[in-house]
Amino acid sequence: MKRYRNSWSRFSLVLLSLVVAFAMLCSACLPWRRPQMPPGHNAEPPAPSQTVHRVLFIHGWQGLVKDFSHYYPAAVERLPAHCEIYIVTGLSNTMGGLDDNNDTVVDEIETFLDSNNIPLENLHIVAHSMGGLAARRFVTRHPGAARQVFLLGTPRGGVRAFHGVNLSGWCTPSCIDDFNAANPPAPIVECFVVAGNHYRSRGSGAFWERLPNDGLISPSIVLHFLDLCGDSVQVTARVGNLTHPDWNWGANLLRSEKVVSWVIDRIEEDLVK
Repeated sequence: MKRYRNSWSRFSLVLLSLVVAFAMLCSACLPWRRPQMPPGHNAEPPAPSQTVHRVLFIHGWQGLVKDFSHYYPAAVERLPAHCEIYIVTGLSNTMGGLDDNNDTVVDEIETFLDSNNIPLENLHIVAHSMGGLAARRFVTRHPGAARQVFLLGTPRGGVRAFHGVNLSGWCTPSCIDDFNAANPPAPIVECFVVAGNHYRSRGSGAFWERLPNDGLISPSIVLHFLDLCGDSVQVTARVGNLTHPDWNWGANLLRSEKVVSWVIDRIEEDLVK
């Protein structure tokens, strides 16, 4: 009887292992989430009388298209038919981090728009980190093209890595000052600047900023951007309980989804104006 029980136990363990392995295989092969739609996807075509709006998601330094995987399905699902949604692809990995003036990334954004037949009007730009600097440069180069710009964790000064070593390019204080002078916020563009303050320990990451911060960028960017905007630019500024990856990487799904909802709510408000 004991031998029979041991054999049954081994059989049960093998069977359970096979079931788990099959479940993992299905998880890897089957799309549990809504499949990603092609650029500009609409569930139904807009009415002829409706003005078409376009939402552009721009990732940050060395970012990937999948970084906006939480935004894209939510935007497709919630925004109306006359609002097209795009994740901008084909951008340089440096995203301005290694060049002093890096118009290359802006050229690549323009190439993306041209290849998708996207006109330079009624654009809503959602940009993370260094992508926000590319977005600001794009707005300067194309006045009147954008209605809204969302800057999520976008640096306003030097990003000091590894206990005080400044990164090159737009990240350094001297370069960012020149950049801000050449690319002031546009009065005709509604701006949203959001910063995170979840990191409160200097040992929580490799980057060294004034505490609290998001692990890379200090919330002082909010005050600095408000100063840049002055009284002539419509700007909404927020500081949230977020880390730098939370904006779009899904490192913390709850915090990421809050940002997703807030951004899409602001776009919906503009669509009904």
